[in-house]
Amino acid sequence: MDLQGFVDTCIDLRERLHDHVETINRENRWHQTTSNGWRMVEVVGHILWYEHQMIHLLTEKNLGNDPHWELDHSERNIKIVQNYAKYTPDMIWDEFETVGSDLIAALRSIDPAELDDPEKFEMPPDWKPYDILDQNLVGHYRQHLSEL
Repeated sequence: MDLQGFVDTCIDLRERLHDHVETINRENRWHQTTSNGWRMVEVVGHILWYEHQMIHLLTEKNLGNDPHWELDHSERNIKIVQNYAKYTPDMIWDEFETVGSDLIAALRSIDPAELDDPEKFEMPPDWKPYDILDQNLVGHYRQHLSEL
């Protein structure tokens, strides 16, 4: 796996997402809906949850004990959006602007060989850590950029 290429892709896609949100008038930004029907603030909160989970995966070598992982994908996303509803849009945006550096630092701190070896992580043996990261970071960024 080319870790540097993966990191560069994450940085590029995340910056594109950030820049797109920044182009929207601040008064309307959080009320604008995306093509999937979510408000922009819900999309950013949703992405944040997954970023936090991937930081945990990288630093602790497991997905943690968050009960959301036990839910099917659709139900998990509903719960994530509900959890972030208690925060103001500015709080969510401030967190989004700071979490990126933590994510990149976590990605850069790992041995690339570990990302192809599920035995280095607490996860089912048929899962690859790299695939989990790819789906929940690059895949997410691409999906949500296409919906904006």
